[in-house]
Formats: sequence, structure tokens, C-alpha cells
Amino acid sequence: MKRAATRKLGSWLVPTVLGPIAGMVLLLIARVALGSGSALGLFGWLPVGLGAAVALGITLLLTDVLLLALRLRLPPTGARAWLASSAAVLPFGLCWSLLRPPLLSSPWSHVLAVAAALILAALGTRLLGSPRTSAGMRFASR
Repeated sequence: MKRAATRKLGSWLVPTVLGPIAGMVLLLIARVALGSGSALGLFGWLPVGLGAAVALGITLLLTDVLLLALRLRLPPTGARAWLASSAAVLPFGLCWSLLRPPLLSSPWSHVLAVAAALILAALGTRLLGSPRTSAGMRFASR
């Protein structure tokens, strides 16, 4: 029983943390391959992208715990977790491009825009990519 629980936890935790990192690296490589960026620019954007991907992974973890506590969704596991976590980079980029403040605005407006983009991307990804709680998990009445 303990081994199955550890395997289930690992099949959720590992993709949720590493999926956004893999998705961000693939997105940056695709950007260079499609000609909209240089190979030197890839090394410049990589630390920024990896920082955003780590923040997105943490936001996905917290979103999963919140949705599970509210009994709305189960955390995704296995291939679904890898796909949903890797794809979460795209809605994050879209939300950031829509919410991005002007360049010379206050730093707090940038922080709030990044936080809102992280939360919107994590909620959207998990609400669309996670199974509902009625799909196989029963809660005790105690």
C-alpha cells in the first residue's frame, strides 16, 4: 500500500515540477528553430524562462492542492500530468502578453502581472486537464 501511494505521488509530483521546465526549454528551442531568435539569445532567455518555469511548477503544485482541498479536481498523474504541465507554459505566455504593463511602469505592476499570469495559467490548465473528483476518488464521511 505504501509503495503504491509513493508511486502515485511520484507520478504527480515529478511531472508537475519538471513539466513546465521541459515545456519552456522546448518553447525556447522552437523559437530559435523557427527563426524568431538567435542561438545566442537562447542562452540569454534560458535563465529567465527557467525561473518562470520553476515559478509555474510551484503554482501548479499549489493549485492542485487547493483544487483537491475544495474537492473540485484530482491532481493529474502519468502522461496526463506531463502533457498538462508542459503545456501550461503556453497559457502563461499568452496571459503575460495580455497583462504585461508598459516597460517603465512600477516594478510592483510587473510583479502583479506575473503573479496573475501564473495563477490564470495554472487554474486554466488544471481545470481543463485534471480529472474530476467523482471520476474515482471517494472522500470519507468522517
